[in-house]
Amino acid sequence: MPILEKLFCTESCKRANASSKNRGLLKFVTIMGVCLTFCVNMLGCAVFFYLHFETLYARILFGFYCYFLLVTAITYFRVCFSDPGYVEDKVPMIRSCSVCNKVKPVRSHHCSQCKRCVLKMDHHCPWVANCIGANNYSSFFQLLFVSSVTFTLSVAMFVVSLAQPQEQLGLQLGCIVPAVVVTVVFAFLVVKLLFFHVKLMRSNQTTIEFYENQFSRQMDKKFKPHFDVGARANVKQVLKYPILIILPFKMKSNLPMDGYYTFDPVTGRDYSDKKRESQTSVIDLDKIQQEFEEKSKESSDYIDQPQEVDLVQRSMVKSPDEMMERELKNVSRNEEPEEENETYQQAEEKKRKNIKRKKRTKDKTEERPEDKNNSNVQQGDIMMHRVKVE
Repeated sequence: MPILEKLFCTESCKRANASSKNRGLLKFVTIMGVCLTFCVNMLGCAVFFYLHFETLYARILFGFYCYFLLVTAITYFRVCFSDPGYVEDKVPMIRSCSVCNKVKPVRSHHCSQCKRCVLKMDHHCPWVANCIGANNYSSFFQLLFVSSVTFTLSVAMFVVSLAQPQEQLGLQLGCIVPAVVVTVVFAFLVVKLLFFHVKLMRSNQTTIEFYENQFSRQMDKKFKPHFDVGARANVKQVLKYPILIILPFKMKSNLPMDGYYTFDPVTGRDYSDKKRESQTSVIDLDKIQQEFEEKSKESSDYIDQPQEVDLVQRSMVKSPDEMMERELKNVSRNEEPEEENETYQQAEEKKRKNIKRKKRTKDKTEERPEDKNNSNVQQGDIMMHRVKVE
């Protein structure tokens, strides 16, 4: 079965996606096949509405079916042509991919068909011919939910139509029976896949991580996934506003660090390059470069300006004291308060007077060495005189 092998992620599918032309052709064939499936489903529902047009329940079922079919088509093409979250050099890390040589955040994997690393990669879906990652996983889950509702409504219409046989039996059997077969098969697959991804979303796992943790679950029944932060918080990371899932708008996710995980709880290592983060951030390189260019322009303009020097004033300055006095006057005009009216000369005179006073007090208190010697000689003469008298 070579056709089925190319539709699924097998070795032949990888060989078919080796070149960009083959990838584009395979994507076109996949989208056309899915559209043909929905056309068969739409044909059966249109026949049901034609046969039961007069009844109220037929109008209600067909109206809901048309709305969810429209939302399914919009979401399907959005997932097909959206960016799944290809890794870019936004966050400096010490770990890189061995295939594409780009930074490899935690939970990212290199897709062998897209030839690039994908953030929080879940799987490469053959039915959308695109990877499912951090940026389009919420839209993919919305597609599963909306398409499940669409197929459920179509199955309900087919059951009602076959339970009430009409006069135009050939039209009913020729159009509704093939639609029933296709719809039941796809409804079973899509609903089963929806419940599987509900389980993954509640435990904050990807499809790859689910199969990687299979051995751990067998060894420990109470095994908890490494990124599990609680069911409600896990759902909030994937679907920021879960109520809007039935509307034809893009679902927003709330992933931490936009999917650039740096800490690996399995190994307990932090792969962020803190040295590069402390020096320059890769995200702000453009801003830093612009600021540097502006500063360099300003400095060049300042250097090019002729610097006017008052040579006459410089020649008039005769001593460093006068230069200091001049600088103090300029500073006092701009910065000093009005209360300080003393000039530099007055301050210097006060300092000199204080120094003289201190010297005088020292001279009075301290005796000279000559006076000390004379007093010692006099005392010695007096003692000699007393000895002679005795």
